Amino acid sequence: AFNEIGLITVDQRTIGIKDAEALKTLRRLPPSRSRAKQNLAAKQKAEQEQAAGGTPVLTVA
Repeated sequence: AFNEIGLITVDQRTIGIKDAEALKTLRRLPPSRSRAKQNLAAKQKAEQEQAAGGTPVLTVA
């Protein structure tokens, strides 16, 4: 999506940043530490629900 809107370029395994300032201002994802905590909390919740006989949950990391 970033390539399509012109923020980056992609050439096989090479990624070029065309608009670094625009990328810095994106607020769509939380900081990586927060994401890691959220993923851990979601995984623990899913495990608790499964242990309690709840509906199986697919967790994607």
